[in-house]
Amino acid sequence: MINLNEKREPEEKPSLPVKRPYTTVFLSLAILTILELNVSFIGDIMQNIPTFENIVELLVPITLISLAFVKAALVAAFFMGIKYQKRPWVTAGIMFGIPLFIALPVVLIPAMGTVVYLCGI
Repeated sequence: MINLNEKREPEEKPSLPVKRPYTTVFLSLAILTILELNVSFIGDIMQNIPTFENIVELLVPITLISLAFVKAALVAAFFMGIKYQKRPWVTAGIMFGIPLFIALPVVLIPAMGTVVYLCGI
């Protein structure tokens, strides 16, 4: 039999979902994409100037890869939900550590040739 006079503890309401800033991340990605296009465009213009030709060869790829990693980190953190996991640094370290380990030699080996050329070695 149900006792109507018995005090019951209130049931816990389910927690509301975490507010995720999708619009802010989207606008950040759009701004970073525009920045990448400008870096590429300015690199093409500066490469035609003999003084800056070798420096552009060194800086443009490094800048573009850095911007790509920032964009990938934003996508992974917010759209893939890594930010909301218990240990986000472990997952992010694996996701970005391995590609960075592969991408750095691809960029730095030609860059080292440019530095050697600039130094006259």
